[in-house]
Amino acid sequence: MVLKCEMDGGHHEKGIKEHRKSTAVRSHTWENPFGVIETDGIQIMHIHEKPTTRSIVNTGVYAVDPTVLRHIPKSKRMDMTAFFRLLKSKKLLTVAYPVHEFWLDVGNPYDLQKAKRYISKKREMGDAKT
Repeated sequence: MVLKCEMDGGHHEKGIKEHRKSTAVRSHTWENPFGVIETDGIQIMHIHEKPTTRSIVNTGVYAVDPTVLRHIPKSKRMDMTAFFRLLKSKKLLTVAYPVHEFWLDVGNPYDLQKAKRYISKKREMGDAKT
């Protein structure tokens, strides 16, 4: 089984159709609430007070041409991370497609509730897209 996700925005469709094996990505910045210490054995080498880390993160939105699904062994369950590793091992081009619109991860109960509140608020405001 392959699950499909729909995205709003014509420019996404164009990029996805061009690449055929892509995942939507987004820049994410996180401030560590603690000071971070780098050591060499017991010697303190550097102290970074509440450092900020910027990463490119996977949004969990994928576009895959059906023809590449043949690379998945029959009757084998495979998550998308393993699937993209498999495609890379076969030297197939895989592409990170940037998403700049609002995005919210719902991978834990707190964020799922946050998303539900966001959608409820948008509906109350009469936003037809939710």
